[in-house]
Amino acid sequence: IDITTANTISGYVAIANTIYVTGTGTLFNIAKNRNIINVGSTIAVNGEIRVVNNIISNTNISVSYAFTTNANSQTLLILT
Repeated sequence: IDITTANTISGYVAIANTIYVTGTGTLFNIAKNRNIINVGSTIAVNGEIRVVNNIISNTNISVSYAFTTNANSQTLLILT
């Protein structure tokens, strides 16, 4: 993952062996309205790459398949 070409979103996220990404200080809905992140965007958290399936709220999104690790206070990278 080339973090020099990826976009980020404010705040931090946590993942926990599920399809859900939980944010703290994130603004997923606002980022969606500004076309920064959308359903179908490719993201990376803790080195795992997933596709966004649903933007649930400013602090929750779901992805294509479950993460395989637990990680807190991570930066969410938006790859596409």
